[in-house]
Amino acid sequence: MLQLSLLAALALGQAPEPNPAIALLNELASDPRRQVTFDEGMRVSDALRAMPVADAAASVLVILEALRSGRETARVWAASFLFAASLRPDAETLLDKRMPAILALLKSSDERLQRTAPAVLARLRSRSAEAKPALEAFLHDASARPDVQVAVACTLNQLAEPDAAMKSAFGAFLSRPMAARDRIDALNSVACRPSDDPDIARLVARSLGDPDADVRACAVAITGRLGPKSVASARGLLVQIANREGERPDVRALASGVLAGKW
Repeated sequence: MLQLSLLAALALGQAPEPNPAIALLNELASDPRRQVTFDEGMRVSDALRAMPVADAAASVLVILEALRSGRETARVWAASFLFAASLRPDAETLLDKRMPAILALLKSSDERLQRTAPAVLARLRSRSAEAKPALEAFLHDASARPDVQVAVACTLNQLAEPDAAMKSAFGAFLSRPMAARDRIDALNSVACRPSDDPDIARLVARSLGDPDADVRACAVAITGRLGPKSVASARGLLVQIANREGERPDVRALASGVLAGKW
């Protein structure tokens, strides 16, 4: 298929400029010594966001092929270019038939490619019904990286209102063992949508008794942010934290403030 820029160049009797995304990915595939600087990669990403639709469509085909490359550099930059394509105003049309390939990134052994999937899917709201089950299944996978699951939970909240299936996925995610820093990010990702949903409030309240003080503080703050209904449902636990002598002073003060409606 001839690209629009190629047709224009031929009409003017000029040599067409090469598609920068295709040219770079082909170089990476053919030359194992080829490296890409950050600035070069960003220039290609910027060009991909601005090029004519026919050029972008041709680029996407090469990008999807490069995601399966044996070269790590090619795969990583292909993922970056796929995200750049998702930032185009016509992304939903451009990537409409590429959902299986995008969802397949969740099964990659490379967390950078896994992380690309929710980042791209967040831009494809019209395909949320197709993306949602795969994203929920990823949250049920206790072997997945928690930081990637955080990105998936954020994308789910962007795509749809939490329903029973999504809340089940959130519950499975928050029930798995993880480091304190990951749990704080997980709580914020699950409760990032303004809501007085009692099910979300209960999921957050589970962490009010977490052994880590930073996690408890996060759960207290989110409970306050979710609103009066959430505070009322967790009042007993918040009172315990506010009055516990062994509790860290800042966490006690935070719980007292939430109880007083000052959050």
